[in-house]
Amino acid sequence: LKEQGISVNFGQKTGLNDAFIISSSIRDLLLSQCKSDDEFKRTEALVKPVLRGRDIKKYYSPLTSSYIILAYNGFYKVAREQYPVLYNHLIKYEQELKDRGQCTDDPNDPQNPFKEFSGQHHWLELDNNPTLDKLNEYAEKNLIWKRVGSILRFSYSPSFVVSLDSTCYAIGNNIKYLCCILNSKMGHYILSKTAPRTGTGDLLISVQAINPVRVPIPISVFRN
Repeated sequence: LKEQGISVNFGQKTGLNDAFIISSSIRDLLLSQCKSDDEFKRTEALVKPVLRGRDIKKYYSPLTSSYIILAYNGFYKVAREQYPVLYNHLIKYEQELKDRGQCTDDPNDPQNPFKEFSGQHHWLELDNNPTLDKLNEYAEKNLIWKRVGSILRFSYSPSFVVSLDSTCYAIGNNIKYLCCILNSKMGHYILSKTAPRTGTGDLLISVQAINPVRVPIPISVFRN
């Protein structure tokens, strides 16, 4: 798949779902507190639908009523000024967010005197340090699936839907075609023979398992 222009990635890790995952009613409440159209547009752009592993259905997953606050790497620098509504929501969880392991320890850079925080990222941000460009990959057509399980389901997403770290997602060429292939009996057979398993026998369909998978290239690609 890698040779066919497919990029496979892990879903987003919040470190504290209570803070970053909100219901549709909370989303609507936060947006209603924006004081200008510009603030509304900025805020809305960082609050997107989210899927957990258990939400993934075969071929297509209906949206749930859950949303994620996309507090990207560097968000802390502009949060209070540009996203006051999101900032005021997140500071309710300040101590719990500060207590996350990635916010208290940075084994790669423990003594940097120029850092404004002690951990790998600021406490206002998501745990896996995603850049805004990385998060915007979800705006592309993508394929989402649960990373661990006995039942394989690959879901095509045509719009901006974010997935959590219980999933993986893929972007690139022929995504809709790939969704059909991996959901087929042939796709399940290939993965059952090549993917590693947990101690209980569940398949681990992570980045390392998907990248080496060999699938037929669509005829149209040969013709082009």
